[in-house]
Amino acid sequence: MKQKRITAPFSVGVALLCVTLLLALAPGCKSPSTTPAEMGKIRAIVTIPPLAGFLKQVGGDKVDVTTMVKPGSDPHTASFEPSQLESLSNADVFFMVGSGLEFELANMSAIRDASPKMEIIDCSQGIELLDMDEDEAEGHNHHGQDPHIWTSPLNAKIMVETLCSALTEIDPDNSEYYTSNRDNYLALLDLLDGYIRYKLTQPADTVFLTYHPSYGYFSHEYGLTQIAVEFSGGDTTGRALTECINTAKEHSLQYIFLDRRFAPEVCKSLAADIGASIISVNPLDEDYINSMKVLADHLTDEFAT
Repeated sequence: MKQKRITAPFSVGVALLCVTLLLALAPGCKSPSTTPAEMGKIRAIVTIPPLAGFLKQVGGDKVDVTTMVKPGSDPHTASFEPSQLESLSNADVFFMVGSGLEFELANMSAIRDASPKMEIIDCSQGIELLDMDEDEAEGHNHHGQDPHIWTSPLNAKIMVETLCSALTEIDPDNSEYYTSNRDNYLALLDLLDGYIRYKLTQPADTVFLTYHPSYGYFSHEYGLTQIAVEFSGGDTTGRALTECINTAKEHSLQYIFLDRRFAPEVCKSLAADIGASIISVNPLDEDYINSMKVLADHLTDEFAT
């Protein structure tokens, strides 16, 4: 006896059901009714690596993080690349530093246009912005607010709180996961703050020399004086170099803290003039805690002389 074949309508119905289930379960497939939590991960964009590090600590495996300004690039001069449009168009949320970083000032309009429905979170909320003038050497004429807010561990804690609040609002079903991760990381930042304060308690002369003024908030927090060779992200002037040489000799400075993104040749010449060594630092390191500990260790050596 021949077996009776299943009728076409039933086969089509089963096929449609299977396709629907596969689409719902497939990573990256987003339908109008699908929330980020149902997809499995929140798709987030950040401006700089330290913010990516904060977000990965809080979001864990429930957040997919894309960084706009790649490691080694300069957020003062980096441009918005067309290749980044796809990540933006698929993103659920953009976490901006929000403190006047040049990349954001120049590109936020294009970023909003690329993804009008994407939520944008300002991570500088709750942080008091400092004027660059507070940290500049006498005779420099750079004005405006200092965008490097993350270099203070206490500011970093505020940014982490902002990230966590946004994630719990986007994905309330996993709020306990995010808050637990937040609390663990805040505890590490507290330990970092304690470590820095311990390392920097003894010196009386706390002037240090940097090429670019990345550490204004760090200096403000720990009672230090940062002297910078340049402020605009470009070439420095002969007058500024002369002032830095005089300051370095006055305070017997033995190091120049050089952000690896900037003019090493200028620093080599300056180091030779004052008899100093160059210390490479990275204020844009995604491994925030380690980079700040390394900075504190080097500053301890500077102030010990």
